[in-house]
Order: sequence, then structure tokens, then C-alpha cells
Amino acid sequence: MILGLVPIGILLAISENSAMFTLAIAIYGFVVASIGTLGPLLTTALFGNKEYSEIYASAVIGLAVAGIVALPGYGYIFEFTGSYTSVLVAIAIMLTINLVLIILAFKGKKKLEEAGLWN
Repeated sequence: MILGLVPIGILLAISENSAMFTLAIAIYGFVVASIGTLGPLLTTALFGNKEYSEIYASAVIGLAVAGIVALPGYGYIFEFTGSYTSVLVAIAIMLTINLVLIILAFKGKKKLEEAGLWN
């Protein structure tokens, strides 16, 4: 998630530079591609293997719905404002929220482990 903030910062700060633009897009491409492998890994790390298929299925539906809504939404915002700046800021906010929630999830897992409720 932190790596995802790097290209957003580059695109917001120096998008006129074609080399920096290309670098930002390349980094962002790796971040987006990692979502496919990060989801199953996080699901297993946070919830274990018990009922993995049910838990991961719920998470993947959320990801699919987000993609269906977000991509046209980004286009609409561009058409309305004439700029992707607000979209980039929104993505940065969502990445930050995601990072905080993942940290909280691992802290919650640790509390459950200490209480003997996670196996």
C-alpha cells in the first residue's frame, strides 16, 4: 500500500516529466498486479485455512464490485472536472485507509492469538 502511494505522489507532483510519468505508471502497474496475489495471502494470514473459500469469496466479490464502480466513476470525475487530480487524491486516501485497516486487522489477530481464540 505504501508503494502504491509513491506513483500517486509522482503523478500529482511532476506528471509533466515523461520519464517520471513512465516510472510512476510502471510502479503503479506492479502494485495493481500484486492485488491478485495479495488477497489470498492476506486472507490466509488473517483468518487461517479454516473456511478460507467462504472468506476469500466474500473479499473477491468486494474487489470485483469496487472495480465495476470505480473505473467508470473515475472517468465520470475526469469528464466533470477535466482532471484526474481528484481521482489520484481519492486513490491515495483509499490506499491510506486500506493500510490502516490492514494494520488494525493484524493487531486484532494478535489479540485473538494471545487470548487463545485464533487457531
